[in-house]
Amino acid sequence: MGLYGKIIRWLIVVVILLALGRVVVSNRISTSGIVLGKLNDQMQSIRVQNDLLEEKLLSMSSLTNLASEAAKLGFTEKRESFVLSNPLPIAQR
Repeated sequence: MGLYGKIIRWLIVVVILLALGRVVVSNRISTSGIVLGKLNDQMQSIRVQNDLLEEKLLSMSSLTNLASEAAKLGFTEKRESFVLSNPLPIAQR
């Protein structure tokens, strides 16, 4: 076996090394996919919590809620009508 035998052996070693490298890379990608799935689930859960908190904030800051809280605290709405009997001129000449 001369030069051709050495080249064939070298090519077989390269093919084996590349196959092992592929196995290692595939294994790392598959485990990172599991971690990525967990992170996506956690991100979705946080988005749902954020939406619920936003709805709660909007409902608590609504005028209806503020009026009912003011009524509970004893504030009353003053309902006097204000009517002008003789309208005032808008501009005088």
